[in-house]
Amino acid sequence: MEENTERGAHIPSPPPSEQLDVSTTIDPSYIIYLIRQLLPQDKRLKNGSRGLSTHQNSNEEPQSYHSMNVDDGNKHEVEQNEPTEMQHDGLKYPVPAATEDSWEEYGCILWDLAANQAHAELMVQNLLVDVLLASLSVATSARMTEIFLGIMANLACHDVPRNVMVSTEGLIEKVLEQLFLDDCPSLSETCRLLVVCLQSSRAIKWINALESEPILQRLLWITGNTLNSQLLEKCVELLLAIADSQIAKPILLPPLLRLGLPDILADLLACEINKISEGKLYDRDTILDLILQVCEALSVVQNYSEMLCSNKKLFQLACDVIKLPDIDEVARSRVTAVVLIANLLSDGPNRVAEISHDLPFLQGLLDLLPSVSDDSQARHALWSVLARILVKVQDADMGSLYLRQYASVLMRKSDVIIEDIIDHNREGEGWECGSNGFTSGPNAKTKSVDSMLNIFDAWINSSASAREQDLTKDVERAHKLLRSCMEEQQ
Repeated sequence: MEENTERGAHIPSPPPSEQLDVSTTIDPSYIIYLIRQLLPQDKRLKNGSRGLSTHQNSNEEPQSYHSMNVDDGNKHEVEQNEPTEMQHDGLKYPVPAATEDSWEEYGCILWDLAANQAHAELMVQNLLVDVLLASLSVATSARMTEIFLGIMANLACHDVPRNVMVSTEGLIEKVLEQLFLDDCPSLSETCRLLVVCLQSSRAIKWINALESEPILQRLLWITGNTLNSQLLEKCVELLLAIADSQIAKPILLPPLLRLGLPDILADLLACEINKISEGKLYDRDTILDLILQVCEALSVVQNYSEMLCSNKKLFQLACDVIKLPDIDEVARSRVTAVVLIANLLSDGPNRVAEISHDLPFLQGLLDLLPSVSDDSQARHALWSVLARILVKVQDADMGSLYLRQYASVLMRKSDVIIEDIIDHNREGEGWECGSNGFTSGPNAKTKSVDSMLNIFDAWINSSASAREQDLTKDVERAHKLLRSCMEEQQ
């Protein structure tokens, strides 16, 4: 699926003459007029009994505006009684000519206005959802389809419009049909709409419709094949919404896992890490973090965690994220990766052996200590991973070179270790990993520091050559500082 660079942002700005502040009170008749012009040409509105109403108070008499009857007259011309300009609060709003070519203009204005709750409720009260469903069924261009879906996505951000959409017969099915389009902006808006609806109190209707295997296959195919970064981001956001939803998780995750979700996540991670390693950071850090969040959400469920941990490629890639450059663009992703790795190690302790000899991974973990200082979950995860690695290293039969390398890394990072201990010396903390992710435990930090001290002792006792004396002095200093910090904490 090729990247589309010619289309605008997913929430387009209206023309300069129509740039309206969503906090401003807009003349309801102006909104209603725009809704009317958005109808398919064979359903132009005319005066009648079933009207688009400016009525907003159920205790007041509705004021009929136009009906849903078919206009047999000229469909491309504005009726004689239609205004060309509307006024409200001393402001004038130009009314576009009612031609087919103006649909995009009408739609973009409504798209922006639908972000405001009061406007959105007025729109659905005046049958905009019915209009959008009818228009979506006969849309003749990808741009119009994108606009209709974008308006729906903005409407779905508000409770009343969202409930109207769920209750509108055929709307859910029509929206899901759009997943089989090949237009990236339209697919992005479809995913955005689905994300919002899956987070609502009436999500079950959307979930039941999504359960169809062809739909889930299509979603995974788009996710794994699109070259459009915006569409990829929206697809992964949809997967994250499914993984985070207590209602959607037991229904949609089993078929998604059966259809190859872990392999797709691994392939996406590999692609994003490669792009970032090549210096292509633009828009990639958000996507990388979203992919890791999906993995993390799966890793707290025991059966899914075991499946992820058994995927050697995915586990190794999560570790590779820790080894990415220590730069702001990937800081959030590295923190998410720490939590994911801690969860995976709880169900796959044998994986510790694979990373216990990985010095760049150890250095990356220690580099992260300042970044997780104010994030208790991530900090607990980091110390949990460190404890597992360092206990494994301590128990290994370490040769002189191996000892020197480990002692050197720990010595260079002793300042950040000591700073973290001092900053949190009153928390009485310590963490272990449990079956549903790492949980509170006795003394992961204490185990980590004890293992560091043992590694330092082993190195000091084994160093003999003159060229090693300078390093030995530094190691002894780090050893004393660490021991002093731990004694003060106790």
